[in-house]
Amino acid sequence: MRSLTKIWFWTLLIKLVLTIFFPLSQDEAYYWVWSKHLQLSYYDHPGMIAWLFWLGQFFESLGQAVRWPTVILGHTTLLIWIFILKDLLPENIFQQRSKWWVWLALSSPFIGFGSLIATPDVPVLFFWSLSALLVGRILQKNLLQDYFFLGASLGLGFCSKYHIVLFPIALVVWLFTARAWKEISPKGIILTFLSGLLFSSPVLIWNYQNHFQSFQFQISHGLGDKHWEAFSTYSYVLAQVLLLGPVTLWFVLKAQLPKNYSFLNSLTWVPFAFFFLSSFRGTVEVNWPIVAYPSALALAITANNRLRLLYWSIIPWAVIALLVTVQTLHPFTEVFPERINEVRYFDPILPLNAVYSPIYYGNFQMTSRVWYEFKKPAKKLFQINRHDLFDEIQGEPPSEKHFYVAKETWVDLPLWLTEGPYVINKIKEIPPKFELDEVTKK
Repeated sequence: MRSLTKIWFWTLLIKLVLTIFFPLSQDEAYYWVWSKHLQLSYYDHPGMIAWLFWLGQFFESLGQAVRWPTVILGHTTLLIWIFILKDLLPENIFQQRSKWWVWLALSSPFIGFGSLIATPDVPVLFFWSLSALLVGRILQKNLLQDYFFLGASLGLGFCSKYHIVLFPIALVVWLFTARAWKEISPKGIILTFLSGLLFSSPVLIWNYQNHFQSFQFQISHGLGDKHWEAFSTYSYVLAQVLLLGPVTLWFVLKAQLPKNYSFLNSLTWVPFAFFFLSSFRGTVEVNWPIVAYPSALALAITANNRLRLLYWSIIPWAVIALLVTVQTLHPFTEVFPERINEVRYFDPILPLNAVYSPIYYGNFQMTSRVWYEFKKPAKKLFQINRHDLFDEIQGEPPSEKHFYVAKETWVDLPLWLTEGPYVINKIKEIPPKFELDEVTKK
């Protein structure tokens, strides 16, 4: 256990140092803006990531250390799984196999490198993992206090990302398929439900006050497209196989779990299956089944004694993580996917802030990046692009008779502007993908 603790501590230290120098991604800058407007929840996501960024404001003078609370929480997820594995594995193989799990997790694009980026995935993964630990303890000791803490963990997970609802669904599937209802207390289930309601109340209250618009947005975002495109399903399956690793996936299929931890099968396969079915209703982003990954890796290390084959999963992703780290800190090639280079995507429009005033921006990521870089409030043009926090905090078109708009060239201006009493002149194009427009009210 001591060697595992050392690995955990030193890798945490490396993460904390790296995050100082990693530029904030577009979405991270947006969540940082949320922390300047604290709410119980938000249109796009629940509020946990904003609350973590608010805590991180104490470290803002130290590079991008504003991420530190999120990074620490994410790294603590590894510690939770070490405790789960301690209960799951026989004592004589715990030390060896748990190390394999840790290295698999650290090399994983989601649990390892991905945990350097402060997104809602990090806290939901933490509370999903904590809930799994509590379920394991409930099945061993059946204490009412653990049912309460399970509800609290699920409630806080709901305040992190709505994907946590798959956890109770997965448990119900397991209870039916394993016929394990007698293993749990009816009083405990009621206590879990009440505790879950209490700790998820910020999201519930906010949605009630705002006509449930966040729930509606997320449902339409994930399931709103009724037209199936085969590419959505094929790409989802291929992406999950590559991200997990073909060897790891084979080990997952060969897993040998003790009866009291067989629920990990359900925690793994229900999220994968849910988003597989979702791919028939729209595009599924590759990170959506992230909650399935820790338990999948736990299944993998129980499979057999040929664990050295897992190097075929660890080494490729470790090398890719190293290359991405170098590319992020010191760009050296253009061959990486655009998502990798997005941290510098809005650099060309940053100088406009000092020359043109007042200036409005063409989407929430651009506006957030300008706000974060200059630490002064920036404004998004009202109703341009999709609805977001800026539309709510601004609430109306610009009051100035003369202003500027910086946007991507293909983005349409809102109807109130193009069909209103305004004269619009394109001042210049800003390579590679932006333009600056001048707007004057007649």
